[in-house]
Amino acid sequence: MKMNEPITKQDIKKVRYRWLLLGEAAWNYEKMQGFGYCFSMLPILRKLYPDPDDLKKALNTHMQFFNTHQEFAEIILGIDIAMEEKEGIEALEAVSAIKTGLMGPLAGIGDSVDQGIVATIPLAIFVPMALEGSVIAAFIPGLIYIAWSFGWSWFLFNKGYSLG
Repeated sequence: MKMNEPITKQDIKKVRYRWLLLGEAAWNYEKMQGFGYCFSMLPILRKLYPDPDDLKKALNTHMQFFNTHQEFAEIILGIDIAMEEKEGIEALEAVSAIKTGLMGPLAGIGDSVDQGIVATIPLAIFVPMALEGSVIAAFIPGLIYIAWSFGWSWFLFNKGYSLG
């Protein structure tokens, strides 16, 4: 059996960008974001589990049902990477429990913050300006939302990894 390759910052970035860009691309009614989660974790899983049987077990664990808020899911990804990097195949049961336990609360918090605050307040400020003819005011709420989304999710991902 080959030795596990070390996880690099580049591997961690790959996971984050896969989730950010394609996390919901394979969304379906059976697994919801499960396939996207598994696809996002693939660069890490391939390094951690060179044995085909271990890789298969890890893939099956990560393709389970998963559904939470897109940005807030990144803390779960970070925790997952840290746990599997430290414990290996023995961590899969705990990882599954953490995913199940956190996805509901994070969905509630994420949806409330995202749609209730981050999306609504800039719209309330800039839509009247756009209605008065300011073209730039029509784009500012979207730019604020994108900046918040990228920054906050990156913070959560790194925090999950460092504390996981």
